Amino acid sequence: MRDQLNFTPLRNECEIFNLNTNNQHDSHWVCWFKHGDEKYYFDSFGIIAPREIVEYLKPPIIYSTCQIQGFNDINCGQWSLYVLNELNRKRLFSDIVLDVVNVVRRGKK
Repeated sequence: MRDQLNFTPLRNECEIFNLNTNNQHDSHWVCWFKHGDEKYYFDSFGIIAPREIVEYLKPPIIYSTCQIQGFNDINCGQWSLYVLNELNRKRLFSDIVLDVVNVVRRGKK
């Protein structure tokens, strides 16, 4: 939860993270991936990281700014898991985001 981010950053880490606080009912999942000085943040709405995550990760952070999810969709956690899995396989973040965008576009046709 967003209001519970208070642990010590590691050199290499990844996380699927809920942007809501403990007292909010809906949920939205995002992820980050950090390998040394490389830091990536993914939000399926294409929104940059909130202040708490920026302060935790420390810039520079590479973001995806593509909105691939509608406001009534519920697959934000699944997209986050996919992105982290592909980053762990050493794929480029830009290639992963383009794959996701193409999958979503094909699904809307």
